[in-house]
Amino acid sequence: MSGSFLVKLGLLVGFVVRTAPLRSAFLATLAILGGALTPALMAATGLVVARAERAATSGMDSAAGQGLLAALVLVGVLFAADQALAPVRDTIGASIGSAMGQQRRERLLAATLRPYGIGHLEDPTLADEIRRAGDIEWDIGPLTLIVGELAKFVGLLTAAIGSAILLAQLVWWAPIVLLASAALTHVFMHGDEYKQVREKEEYVGIERRADYFRQLSLDPPMAKETRLFGLAGFLADRTRGLRLEFLSHLWRARRLGRGPALRTVATIAIAHGVVLTYLAMSTLDGQVSPSQLTVYVQAIGGIVMLGFGSGATDLWWVYQGTSTIPHLLRLERRDLGPAVPRSTTTATGAPRNEIRLEGVRFGYNGRPVLDGLDLTIPAGSSLAIVGDNGAGKTTLLKLLARLYEPDEGRILVDGKDLREYDVTSWRRQLAVIFQDFVKYELSARDNVAFGRLDSATDENANRQATERAGAREVVESLPAGWDTTLARQYSGGVDLSGGQWQRIALARTLRAAEGGARLLVLDEPTANLDVRAEAELFDRFLELTAGTTTILVTHRLSTVRHADRIAVLDRGRVRETGTHDELLAADGLYARMFRLQADRFAGEPRP
Repeated sequence: MSGSFLVKLGLLVGFVVRTAPLRSAFLATLAILGGALTPALMAATGLVVARAERAATSGMDSAAGQGLLAALVLVGVLFAADQALAPVRDTIGASIGSAMGQQRRERLLAATLRPYGIGHLEDPTLADEIRRAGDIEWDIGPLTLIVGELAKFVGLLTAAIGSAILLAQLVWWAPIVLLASAALTHVFMHGDEYKQVREKEEYVGIERRADYFRQLSLDPPMAKETRLFGLAGFLADRTRGLRLEFLSHLWRARRLGRGPALRTVATIAIAHGVVLTYLAMSTLDGQVSPSQLTVYVQAIGGIVMLGFGSGATDLWWVYQGTSTIPHLLRLERRDLGPAVPRSTTTATGAPRNEIRLEGVRFGYNGRPVLDGLDLTIPAGSSLAIVGDNGAGKTTLLKLLARLYEPDEGRILVDGKDLREYDVTSWRRQLAVIFQDFVKYELSARDNVAFGRLDSATDENANRQATERAGAREVVESLPAGWDTTLARQYSGGVDLSGGQWQRIALARTLRAAEGGARLLVLDEPTANLDVRAEAELFDRFLELTAGTTTILVTHRLSTVRHADRIAVLDRGRVRETGTHDELLAADGLYARMFRLQADRFAGEPRP
């Protein structure tokens, strides 16, 4: 076994001990005790054979017969103890493994949540690393199995050492030859195991892609379209093809392992052939009695199990389990982005005067989106941000929410750089409905109360926000009211229409506003509504948030005329600002965009 495996094995043992110190010590004791019972049982069996010879001639009533009964009782006790220890050991191993699984999930989640932004979550190499670090849970095998197999291997190792001590009474070199052959089998097979793990890790992206196609086929929100377009068969074929492509790399690695397997078989055959031949010759020469022969044969079997029997299987599981640990540790050490910065400057009550963006530049993977953007948003006013798709509207909002940081320039809130504020307290000042707002598959209560989690149990506030958003009738129509799960795939759950979800999302935002949020954002969440419905929602939002700093983002210009000011984004910069009437009178970019849309919607009722 290579040094890298021994290092990983040490990490795995460290995980086990740190997770449950007392249970780990108890598990190790049981494993060693269980292993020690094996050679003890071998010796007791030999004792039975030796006394059976004398009892056969003297009778069961003789001292020899009583000695045989005592030996049989000893065998029975040892066997019963061995059988009783196994399930206890497995149960404790499963409990430790379960705790380790939970701890690993928490550590994996903590590592990915450590940065306060979201840029790292869009990194494909990170997605692969997360999969490698978490694969143990659902693909290789549960940690409950890994910990149990580790304990079994400790037991087999103890049994092999005990067997070697017994076999040394035959001849000193026999246990050395057999233990050496067992060690060599693991050395030979280690290369094969390494290739399998390496292939799995290298092609984990294919596996992730296969899982995505499977999700498209099975997840209810996606299933509508995949069935409508007749994609079910296509997606199943793509899933099968990608899985087979992924598995083909593992099969190739296993085919390359035929050589090590043949060397393993040859090593075991030669070593055991030599020892068994010597044992046979010694028995024929009368140097080994039937009782000794019984013990030595069992001892040989006890050693071979370490290298070629269940010991190889146990160690294979342990090896697979250790392969994920370095990835988890690398994730924890990796610079995924700035962690939540510590700041004593609270953002409570901000903005009081204004939000100012000065020379802000930002891009994705080297592609610029915002290019020297300057914009001022007076506190308490409403601003509509319009522009073509890709103009940077949503990106601007993400910068304001500190989901990203500007590449250049700065964002000032009441004259202070936004980065100087405590990020948690700043986000508490924001209430946002993104265009792809989350439809939580949870209760209606949770979907509204998440707007202000620290007072989620305030039923009066939840009802008030729902009333103001026009969602009261939506909630009252649900089978279990506030307790209804908003997803059909759960017992008693229901789904909502697009308009109903809009009102629930608006209620969540208003819940945040009533809880103290000072900057409210509506980011094009109404793309599936007609112009009239969208205008009504925007107007209601402006009415409900009057006096609060409000930002409306849309690509449909007919819905923003009641905003205090309108900013037109084009190619990453603010090209025009003013009221609706001012921008029309200026006959610039906004006016041309407005006339173009007006012609498109000429046949649609105007708000």
